[in-house]
Amino acid sequence: ADAELRARLEPATGRLENGLWDFRVDPAVAPAIVDQLNSPPDGWWACLEQIGVPTLLLRGADSKAVTPESARRLQAAMPDCTVVEVPGAGHTIHQDNLDGFLAAIDGFLRP
Repeated sequence: ADAELRARLEPATGRLENGLWDFRVDPAVAPAIVDQLNSPPDGWWACLEQIGVPTLLLRGADSKAVTPESARRLQAAMPDCTVVEVPGAGHTIHQDNLDGFLAAIDGFLRP
């Protein structure tokens, strides 16, 4: 909804001197996050092996943040992990495809 988008975007954006809008982001943040995801701290993968409950991992089919390979690796690391790829969605699945998001959760909770 427009109100939800506005609430999320207004604090994260700002008007530039030329009148255009841009995200307020430290350019060093994204590469740092990617580096940490590609080389997580010691013991991170071992922690995943200890998850003792059924786990749902949602992946937006268009996501660049979580690749299919990453999702498969996460699934293999967790004892009882179900991966559902939601079509027509990127990283913000619930905003990009709410119906697909809800269907995936419903299918997991009520198999």
